[in-house]
Amino acid sequence: MGDPPNPARIHERWNLHRIAVMEREIAAIREFGVLSGGWAWHFMSPAHVECKQLHDHKDIDIFVYPHAFSALVGLLGERGYAKAWTRFDDPSREFIRFARYVENACPNCLEDAVLAEGQEFACVGCNARWAASPCEVVKVILDLFVETVPELVLANGHRVVEPATLLTFYGDRHSSDRCVAVKAARELVARGEAVVGHPSLVGDWALA
Repeated sequence: MGDPPNPARIHERWNLHRIAVMEREIAAIREFGVLSGGWAWHFMSPAHVECKQLHDHKDIDIFVYPHAFSALVGLLGERGYAKAWTRFDDPSREFIRFARYVENACPNCLEDAVLAEGQEFACVGCNARWAASPCEVVKVILDLFVETVPELVLANGHRVVEPATLLTFYGDRHSSDRCVAVKAARELVARGEAVVGHPSLVGDWALA
């Protein structure tokens, strides 16, 4: 849930370091719910160039299983997340946003790094060391909807909202309804064709 994309920037590409960090965060919490929005289209799509007009990567939308919400909140606290205020806040707690800043993700394995002796960074995952922080700070935003929705389990293990259901969320819970993936999915669903893996989700941005 967020602001619509900037039309002037839709032909730009997403920062690949940012994409990788966000994929790491998704992997850490994917058992707790179902991906929605741009990241659902991302994992349903064939391999592609990360162009902004395909689908949105500003935040990570997840429909959290109600029974798993408390456990997820505990894990998010351990990973450095804090609740963030939004104008969409719901007193019923069916929507809640968490955010964290990833400042020193290891360029090798993307695990967090700490400042060691001599102003040197050390990765807590692979023990790589470097003299200065090599990457930009990444703000990871998680928009959580505490609700059970129809889902698909993809071959890569990710759970995503069933495509026809996901399309109904645009104009309400999601705002990037003019992206390539959403427009293509609408046509595919209308024709009764399978959406997952369809080339039209990425158009001319497919990777060979």
